[in-house]
Amino acid sequence: MSDLGSNRLFVAGLMLVLIHSNGGRDACLADPLSSVPKPTNEVNSAADIGMTNLIKFIQNDKERAASIGFYSADEVTIDKMKRGSGIPVLRIVDESLLNKPDFKNMSEYLEPLVDQFIYPITVDGKARAVINVKNLKKAKKWKAVSYGAPGLVSALEELKLLEADGVFIARYSPLGIWLACTDLEDKSQCHQITANPKALDYKNKYKIWPNR
Repeated sequence: MSDLGSNRLFVAGLMLVLIHSNGGRDACLADPLSSVPKPTNEVNSAADIGMTNLIKFIQNDKERAASIGFYSADEVTIDKMKRGSGIPVLRIVDESLLNKPDFKNMSEYLEPLVDQFIYPITVDGKARAVINVKNLKKAKKWKAVSYGAPGLVSALEELKLLEADGVFIARYSPLGIWLACTDLEDKSQCHQITANPKALDYKNKYKIWPNR
């Protein structure tokens, strides 16, 4: 896969999260984004509950800690883990963006309604995994739905984006393209991340991460 306008290509283990889009700029029914979305208190609370559930899950099945991205179950405690800020995952709805020499003025190419945030988890300042929080439309609430993606969070760490302002993930599902980006307008910078669609979801234990 080509390095679409980026100087570096990262291979990352990503969560198997299905996102449906009809594609095309007409998919944007709302006004274009004016700034990178930030999680509300409700979304942050869902992430906190997700971290509590992750601890309980690993306590009941300690061998799963490594498959999610931790070195051992000993790392999965409230004292050792630190949750980072929520990073929005935005859908690319206009494929023509991918043909541009650089990614500038991205807001017009992105679905403005965000329904997914990922929260990095670090241990002693080192990236381990993410909590994936989604807006469940039927349940009408935000909920942590999966954990893992050590490759993704490691890529963000290497790019020094874990704590940077204006960070977001732009995803184009038909081609499996994930971009780690900062800013929406002229100063936008993106790095392509190639997905490995294997994940460990606490509801589907047969899906496991490859070795770190």
